[in-house]
Amino acid sequence: MIRTSIALPEPLYHHLTITAKAEKTSVAALVRELLSKTLIAREEKQLDRVYRGLEQLQGIGSQDITDASTTINDLLYGHQGGWRGGAK
Repeated sequence: MIRTSIALPEPLYHHLTITAKAEKTSVAALVRELLSKTLIAREEKQLDRVYRGLEQLQGIGSQDITDASTTINDLLYGHQGGWRGGAK
């Protein structure tokens, strides 16, 4: 375990000590628990945003392309390709 110091506003520190006493635990254990829960919740929120973004991408590809590895040149550089290349 790593020991660290943080500066807390006095009212927050008092709130932590009161809560720790009520839960019969130490302030350090309470802070670790609260930080862990908060960080996990933030990570889950971030993953939810990523998954929502991926869901929005679903279906944007053309249905008639079954194997892009064999048609990549036409897809990128052909008459209707995604990249036209060269300066105008």
